[in-house]
Amino acid sequence: MDRIRESFDSLPVAICFFDKNGVVRLINHRMLMLTDRLRKNGIQTFDELEAALEQPPETVCCLNKELRLYRFWDESVFQFTEKTIRTKPGIPYTQVTACDVTELLQSQNRLQKENERLKDANDRLRKLFEQMPDLIREEETLAMKLRVHDDIGYSILSARRLLSQQAGLDEIRAGAAVWEQSIEVLYRSFKTDEKQDALEEAVRRAEDICGYLSGGRVRLPYLCEQPEYESPLYEGIVSGR
Repeated sequence: MDRIRESFDSLPVAICFFDKNGVVRLINHRMLMLTDRLRKNGIQTFDELEAALEQPPETVCCLNKELRLYRFWDESVFQFTEKTIRTKPGIPYTQVTACDVTELLQSQNRLQKENERLKDANDRLRKLFEQMPDLIREEETLAMKLRVHDDIGYSILSARRLLSQQAGLDEIRAGAAVWEQSIEVLYRSFKTDEKQDALEEAVRRAEDICGYLSGGRVRLPYLCEQPEYESPLYEGIVSGR
């Protein structure tokens, strides 16, 4: 009998049995500890246990009435279940068990938090995908502007070299065409007034440099304007003389 009692007490769950009159007939050590926490003087009947679970003390918190989850003062969480069993002669007993689900609940909470983090990450990723076309266009526009600025710089150096070396007319025309094309592309990339001001400043500086190199005043075409050239050298380039 002692061995049976020891085995009953060593079960990993808290368990007790009530007879058909609701009187406790068998209870193991784990359930005894829990019922002492639920009710100051413990429980003797099934009704006392039900009343303690319905209105637990301040040290016990009911997390879910439907699932019958209760958190005790030491942060342990137990789930209470009950069912009716019958012995071989057919005598009914009510079995009440309480399983420690503390780790399971903690794992569920961690999983829920992880799912929330994943949801936030997915939302950010979705917004990034939605903004991807705009980001690509911005990158392409920036790359184009850098190439145009490089072309303008190359054109200035090339014009200086051609003028200093007194190159042929065809070479000078080719350099002028590259310059004009670069200015036109740069203008098209500017939409706002602020950017237009930046373009005008860039063109003005280019005109000053070209005028300095050619020995006259040069006006570069932009805004679909007809070019106004006062440099004899540039007039020769355009007219083919």
